[in-house]
Amino acid sequence: MDIKYSVDMVRLMVRLRPGEFQTIFDYQARMPGISYYMSNRVKDYHYNIIVKTKDYSYWMGYKHNSSHDNKDFVIEYNPNKVKNDVLVNYILSEYFNKFTMKDIRYSPRVCSVDIAVDIPINILNC
Repeated sequence: MDIKYSVDMVRLMVRLRPGEFQTIFDYQARMPGISYYMSNRVKDYHYNIIVKTKDYSYWMGYKHNSSHDNKDFVIEYNPNKVKNDVLVNYILSEYFNKFTMKDIRYSPRVCSVDIAVDIPINILNC
């Protein structure tokens, strides 16, 4: 039986200074298919950006409302679908590289990963 595994969603977190987030925010403001909202709910991020295209979507959040230092930036996306997105590639190359991985100011990390498992069995035959 040929079982296939793939990464379906990745959630990455890094600590950004306000000016660094402003760079991302200013860039995305010029992109089509962007929605932006602010939230004050304790479990949410204060600044939220949703990017939607016909082929994929992803979400970014900055300054978690329950955090004391309020520098957390997260991006949640499907790496199989967002391969050529300019903004995602910029964020990954700028904040998730071999230099920032060792820099305590950024503290980049993987928060969660969803794995898809494709089993070649028809569920109607079970």
